[in-house]
Amino acid sequence: MIVIDDIEQGTSEWLKTRLGVISASRASEFSQQSKLAPMPEDATYEKTKDGHCFNFNGVVYTGKNKAVLQNEIRETLPRVYPDMRGSYMAELVGQVCTGFVPDEFSFKQTEWGKDHEHEARSYFEFETGLKVNEVAFIYRDESRRFGVSPDGLIDGKKIGLELKCPFTTKV
Repeated sequence: MIVIDDIEQGTSEWLKTRLGVISASRASEFSQQSKLAPMPEDATYEKTKDGHCFNFNGVVYTGKNKAVLQNEIRETLPRVYPDMRGSYMAELVGQVCTGFVPDEFSFKQTEWGKDHEHEARSYFEFETGLKVNEVAFIYRDESRRFGVSPDGLIDGKKIGLELKCPFTTKV
């Protein structure tokens, strides 16, 4: 774990630490489950008196259940990932190639949270008796390919703090 604590979140230096890095805030896009590839167009199919027959890449697949045979063929192909993962990976590659990380979108709810984060952190420290250290970014390891921007680290422990400051009772 590599902790970056000498810069402030949201600054241009902070954006540079995240350049080409899979971050926790977008990890769901990267970690989506892969799916079976679609049935290849060059697989030939024939209905037989005993069931079904497919021929693909010189292998003959026979059986009584057509869907099971199709899945057997699809299992031989590379898995397919959702478009979100591909888009996110392309975005990260673009960041590395250009050296540019676009600013994050800002909404009034996000600004509200940022404006009240210090107060929430102080309240957490008061209520729990724990000291929270502010950090800009934490890389998982020396590869610096994965990381998080927590709202703080609990002093003396490897525990991060994520604060939420609701804009309304609905949001």
